[in-house]
Amino acid sequence: MFTRIENFLQPTQLVDWVSRIENLTWEDGARTAGAGKKRKNNEQLTPATKEAVPALQLAMQHLMNHPHLKAWAEPRRIARIMFARYGEGMFYGSHNDAPITHFQALPARADISFTIFLNDPSEYEGGELVLESPLGECVAKEPAGTIVLYDTGLRHRVDPITSGTRLVAVGWIESLIRSPEAREILRDIDQALNALALADNDGEDTIALRRARANLLRMWAET
Repeated sequence: MFTRIENFLQPTQLVDWVSRIENLTWEDGARTAGAGKKRKNNEQLTPATKEAVPALQLAMQHLMNHPHLKAWAEPRRIARIMFARYGEGMFYGSHNDAPITHFQALPARADISFTIFLNDPSEYEGGELVLESPLGECVAKEPAGTIVLYDTGLRHRVDPITSGTRLVAVGWIESLIRSPEAREILRDIDQALNALALADNDGEDTIALRRARANLLRMWAET
């Protein structure tokens, strides 16, 4: 349902990303909140801000090429991405992300949501990302460079900032695999294959498991 990838961005990448966006003109985040404008109080940079486009493109390339993200999400494309900034008193109330967004003016499914933390949690108070799962709440306030990914249907919120500034990149992935259940099965097989690799087992059982995964991917993938 969700996962964390630590060190998704290295320190030099963090400095580069932040330097590209910190002095740009930020817009009111409520502009893209749809019917939930009263729930969203933050600032953002989207492709509508032309000066932000190079940084957004750089972020998309990194997302699509990161091996751990590729294994967990099976990304087809980044459906949408933006940078978000929360100052004192800002928040994003409980909500569900839209199931359909737009990529280069074309509709795209939002299967997996993500948040990349761009500054250290010691730089702000509050601002926790809270995933509201049926089994209870999961709170994420991660070190800079960490990405949190979760199924887009999961209700979530960003708690109010009481001091400092929270800086993140957020977005949505259209997966090759539409079904969350199917993606979970593929992840379980990946874990088994990784365990076999650690045990230096490259026998017939491993070959059969790789074939099963490939056949499932062929069956479920939407290209």
